[in-house]
Amino acid sequence: MALGVLTALQSPAVWVAALGVYCGVYLLLLKKKLPRTWWLPLTKCYFWPMIGPTFVARRFISPQPYFSVVDDVLLLGAVPLACMGHPRELHDMGVRAVVNMQAEYGGPVAAYAALSPPIEQLHLPVTDHMEPTLGQLQQAVAFISEQVQKGAEEGKSRVLVHCKAGHGRGAAVAFAYLLSEHGLSMAEAQRRLSAVRHVRRKLHRQVGLLEYARAVGATPTDSGNGLPPFIQEKAAHEML
Repeated sequence: MALGVLTALQSPAVWVAALGVYCGVYLLLLKKKLPRTWWLPLTKCYFWPMIGPTFVARRFISPQPYFSVVDDVLLLGAVPLACMGHPRELHDMGVRAVVNMQAEYGGPVAAYAALSPPIEQLHLPVTDHMEPTLGQLQQAVAFISEQVQKGAEEGKSRVLVHCKAGHGRGAAVAFAYLLSEHGLSMAEAQRRLSAVRHVRRKLHRQVGLLEYARAVGATPTDSGNGLPPFIQEKAAHEML
């Protein structure tokens, strides 16, 4: 039997079929066609095999930088990798704190700790293709605000918020930060982020961000008076 298995593994057709299944499952995951209970284990399984293409696309193909500047304090970016020298690069850019929104990757914490001064990380795990909750957004923005205060007292420092590609989970935190720290409306925050990075076009419809906007008194448009119920209902429906 073992000999038969080894013989089968030598067949190109077997490898082609396996690759087809592997890529097919990944595409179904991207399209959110699989049960949600599968998302976290699958994103963990696919993280390292797919990190190479992600890095190449973000660093060499995409017209946007790997780490985008949102304002004087906040950077929004893709996953930092110790093997690519990102911790040192971020440190040289003045980053002293990181908000990691990835459930599938804990971040290069050893590399952060080895720097002087070290980079502090807040890890708020959110499964890829899902959205941060109101509580996670509040915790992330509070951490960023705390780092801003530290920077004012100890010298200017910057904060990186990231997920895998820097356009979904991490972008939601940057969006919430713009609402509370800059007093922007939902529409203004969407435009501001879209101007510096390719982010999800419907961030302003995410349930967590709608709840966050209500909590900080942000308006949906430049001249709005509140968050219309139909927007919240539509966002909730899209999450189902």
